[in-house]
Amino acid sequence: MADLYDSILQRPQVGFNAVRDGRRAPIFWYDIDLSTARSIAAGTAEILPLAGDSFYADLDPVNQGEAVVTFQDTNLTSHGAPIFVTRGHIVNVPFTKLLIENAAQPGKRLRFFYGVGLDFKPGSSSSVSVSGEVSVIDGGKSRTLAGQVFGMRSFLPAVAGSLNGVMVWNQSTSGTNLIVKSYLSNVPASVGFMLASTAGWTPGSAPGGGASLIASKMAGGPAPFQVSLYYFQAPAMPGGVNIFGTALASVPMVEPEPIVIPPNSGFCMITDSLSTTAIFTAHVVQESI
Repeated sequence: MADLYDSILQRPQVGFNAVRDGRRAPIFWYDIDLSTARSIAAGTAEILPLAGDSFYADLDPVNQGEAVVTFQDTNLTSHGAPIFVTRGHIVNVPFTKLLIENAAQPGKRLRFFYGVGLDFKPGSSSSVSVSGEVSVIDGGKSRTLAGQVFGMRSFLPAVAGSLNGVMVWNQSTSGTNLIVKSYLSNVPASVGFMLASTAGWTPGSAPGGGASLIASKMAGGPAPFQVSLYYFQAPAMPGGVNIFGTALASVPMVEPEPIVIPPNSGFCMITDSLSTTAIFTAHVVQESI
């Protein structure tokens, strides 16, 4: 009779007994309410004493928010890597503490699963693929040497009763796309883009004794082709800005997918508070369409 059952029912894999009797670590999960902003700069970062070497962020498209998670050992140091975690993010790195930073996202939470020796892989609701240019050894050096990679930095002194903003504008005749790889702000700031209009923005030099520069990341390299910097200083957010995110204070933001700015459009960062000195930086690649 046993042989009959064995022929009908497939035996469980060898490691399954180890799961049943507790010799394999279970999957744990944790929820963090993202309604309140958290940051290292404000002293409000959340530190969770959780240990593991596998981490997976829930794929829930309705309730799941975004956060910057630093994976640390028992002593919190600057060596931990801040990783921008979105839905479905998988990280395989040992940790004994998690440091959480996030913009305020009312009604959202960060749910993640963790444990030891777990092998999280994308399932039927997501996929992993590699396409486009893959240059692991080169590391992007060829694009820098070709004069396609640029760094932007803008220092804007505080103006009483005004927001501070900077925009990298891709002119209508450039024939290129601007790819924003990462950005950083010293204060919480709204991040977005403008389409077809620079109304309310001022070109030229940074106002109020400020200083700005967008230059090649190759010493002596060319300036970006038909790219301009614009500035904003006014009490209210300018019209026509499509806000898609928030820059956390002093946390490098690397988007999971690149931000693409076509001709006649701009990428902008604007302080969330009035009367605030702002320092904005961004790393940009210019590619032919």
